[in-house]
Parts: sequence; C-alpha cells; structure tokens
Amino acid sequence: MKKSLFFMSAIAALVMTGCSSEEPAPGPNEGGSAEGNSYMAITISNLSVGSRAATVGEPEFENAATGSTEGKITAENLYFFFFDKNGNAFPLVYEQVNGAEVVTNMVKPLAAEFEAGTSEGDGEDQTVTGILVLGKPGQGYVGEVPAQVLCVANPYTDVMKNLENKTLASVLATPATPPASWDGKATNFVMTSASYIKDGALKVTDDVTPHIKGTPEAAKADPVQINIERLAAKVRVTYAASYPVQKRTTNEADVEVVENPGKFTIDNVADQELEVVINGWQLYNTATLANAFKQLNADYTFNPTWTWNDPTNKRSYWAESNPGANLRKTDWDLYNAAHFTNKSFNAATPVENVVYCYENTKFPELAATDRTVNKATGIVIKATVRKKGETAGINLMRWNGAYYTLDVLKDKAAKQWSANNSNAAYDVANVEFVQDAGKNTYHAVYHISQDNTQVIPLFTDILWWIDGVTSYYTNVEHLGGLSGVVRNHIYDYVIDGLIGLGIPGNKPDVPEETQHYVACHVRVLNWHVVKNTVTLE
Repeated sequence: MKKSLFFMSAIAALVMTGCSSEEPAPGPNEGGSAEGNSYMAITISNLSVGSRAATVGEPEFENAATGSTEGKITAENLYFFFFDKNGNAFPLVYEQVNGAEVVTNMVKPLAAEFEAGTSEGDGEDQTVTGILVLGKPGQGYVGEVPAQVLCVANPYTDVMKNLENKTLASVLATPATPPASWDGKATNFVMTSASYIKDGALKVTDDVTPHIKGTPEAAKADPVQINIERLAAKVRVTYAASYPVQKRTTNEADVEVVENPGKFTIDNVADQELEVVINGWQLYNTATLANAFKQLNADYTFNPTWTWNDPTNKRSYWAESNPGANLRKTDWDLYNAAHFTNKSFNAATPVENVVYCYENTKFPELAATDRTVNKATGIVIKATVRKKGETAGINLMRWNGAYYTLDVLKDKAAKQWSANNSNAAYDVANVEFVQDAGKNTYHAVYHISQDNTQVIPLFTDILWWIDGVTSYYTNVEHLGGLSGVVRNHIYDYVIDGLIGLGIPGNKPDVPEETQHYVACHVRVLNWHVVKNTVTLE
C-alpha cells in the first residue's frame, strides 16, 4: 500500500561543520510560525512504479522490498536546496522564535504526519506530499523568487547536509561515500533528485518559479513534481541446490555443442557425471565513491543502440561513475565459507541475500565473460564440484587435457620420476604439487631427500580443484549489453546452469582457460527491470 507524508516546512539553518550538533529552527509546535511570505507544494516520487508507462528497455518496476528501508523517507532527513536561474544559491530569510534571522537556501521539514493506517518503514516506496513554507528573498533578491530546487533524502554523512548556500555546480559535484555497512533493514538509503538529458544538457533540478504561490491553498493546486532516486544499486542471485555440469564440446561435423549433462573421463574411466553445488556469492570491484547526483553525457553512442534517456518520465538509465572512486576488490577465501555468506535469493525473504553497491560504469565495453582485473563490477560465485550422487567434493586435477583424482595423478607422477631415473624405486608420498607463482596452475615435485628436490618437467600446468572447490565469475551486465552497475537498478541474476568446472584454486580473477561458463537469465530492475537470457563465461 502506498503511503503519503504530509508536512509543513520552515527555513532552517545547518551549521557547516564536520560534526555539527546544531538543530534547525523550532517547528510550529515549539512556538515557531507556520506562516511565511510564500509557499510551494511538492509531490516526491522515489521512482518505483510511478513510471510504469515508460517503454524504455522493456522496463518492469519493483517496489522497495517488504520489511526493508529501501523506500523509507523521513521528514527529519529531507532537504530542499533553492537556486536562481544561473545556479547561484537563492538565500531566503527566516526569522526564528528568538528574533534572530537565518539566511539560507536550504529548507528542511519540521513536522510530519502519516496517513491513518500506515506505519513508517514497512518497505513500501513512499510518495511524499506537502507544503514548503518559504521566507522572504534575501539581500540582492528582493522581489524575486527561486528558479530551481534540488532534493536530498536520508543523508547519512554531514557531507550531504553541508551543501547550504553553495552554488548548484558545487552541489552537483559532491561525492558520496557508502555507509559503514549496507543493511536493507537498518540503513536509510540516500536519494537525490533524478538526472536526465533535456535539450542537449544535463537536467537535475526542477523548475519552481511558476509554482511559488502566495497562499497554501494556491500552492496545493499546483505542486512541483520531484523525482528522486537511490544512489545504491542492488544485486541478487537465485540458483538451485545443485546443477549437472554441462560440457562444451564439438560433434562429428565439428560444430560446437553443449552436452548436458556432460560426461567426463576421470582416471581413464569414461562417462562419469559431475555436479556442482553453489555455496555462495559476493561482488567484486565495487566503487568506493558515488556522485551524489547522477552525472550524464548528452552524446552517448552505444552499440547496440538503446534508449538510455527518458525525459518524459524525468529519468535515465545510465550514469557516469565518480572519477575519484577506487574499485574495491572484496576479499575472498574460497576455502572459508564466512567470505560467502550470501545464499540463493528467495522472494519470500526479499531483504535477505542481496548486496548493495555504488555505480561503476567505467568499463562498459567489457563483455560479461571478460575477467580483466580491476575493471567492471562482477559477481564471484563459490561452488563445489562433486561426483553425481556423492556429498563430498572431488579432489580433481587436470593435466595434459585429461582428468585425474589426486591419488592417481600422484602415482602417475611418481612412476614418471622412476622412468626418468632408470626405474628407480619410488614412493608416492614423495610427490608434491606446488602452485606456480601468481597463477592458478601447479607443477609436480618429487622429493628425493629433505634437502634435494627434483622437479618433474613433464608435469606442469596442472589445474587442481582442491576438495572440489571452484568459482565462477561474471561481470554484471546492464541494459544494452553494457557492463556496468547504475544506481536505482536491481541486477537480478537467475542461474540456469553451469558449463565447465569453474576456475579452480583461490584466484577466481586469474583464470587459466576460457572453458568455464555460467548459464543464466539476467533481469535489470529499476527498483526497473529488463529481461535477458545470456550465457556468461
């Protein structure tokens, strides 16, 4: 159920320090006045289903998750910034209860009331309506009214609040850091005025001059429609309990086909079936900064062409990443389950098993299967390979194009050492597999004694799935086939199957072969959805 927030607002000052304890001017119930020189009515939508009529990118829209704070807006965390037509701060004068005057371009609500029968923070996207009480124009603006307004909701750092009396250009250049931790049940999501291209230029502010009236009644009859969007993007992955391993191969006509389930020859025994259990997933290459307000270029030329700008609905579907943002490689240890706590997404528990991040569109040309380090935001999937019908992972090795279990390849390596040394007696306990520096491959070593080690040169470039531990990796794909993560979108991955055994070892970003695939459906939502069926390498 939708809910509306009705409020009266007065001009309020916010001291521009790193940790200000100053409070805004008192509200009407504290002795202040709700009367002003002029009034402006506003209606705020945080881009949920309000634009369902749009046809851009086959969109479907989704409300904030039930039980989450994704769509929550509160009056005490809502700010409006006024500017003149040239982008200068438009100061308004408000007289506080003690007689002192405050001159500021920032209006902050002082009172809020919810409709009967609704409660705050139940996960629904809020539609906010109300009247802003404006003071008289400050010095230099006598007889004039503001021309533009920006909206900021739920800032969780003082950086977002300390925009008072700044120019529009400096406000739009403000960076935002992520919260200490992303929690859809506890963290209020920062939202700012939506950006799009209009008449060949970036449009972020809403025009307000015609909407400023002399009475509350006149303002209510002509409200300003403001769209705001979350700075965060949201990713979720849904998958089955296990998958048969598919195998990419060629038929007699030398045509590439996918064998499902794949049949593997292991230890010279043919037609063995393997399956993969997904243990969890996490994001890779997440941005450490975002632009507080979405930045756009009017001259994008994407291939294939797709409609990224939607001025009719005051929104867009692409963005420029913050140029100062580093890409954070989320630490992982594929042998430590604690690093992969996210399990399969379940629509019945929509607040769980999701990950939030800031936008990263620096490398749109990368394919979903490209594993170039330090590029697009990606998904690392931790999994375990096992023989069909078994519960434990298989200790599997691949050498010289063939698959072996650990003990069998050890024995083969020991026999090779013996053959290279005039059939000397051997002991498989002397065989060790050593990882190649900076790679995902191993080589065999035969220990003759504690201080004498002989390397068997034939046994190199070994892939080793230790206890079956493996990983699959894919760049997150946006609309139009671009790699990228854009604010206010949900990237909904549904895994249909797995091709190949994944990337063995503990370096999912350092593959040795391009034989590992994830077959899945991808939906990109804008708290908005685009459906794709893709095979990801």
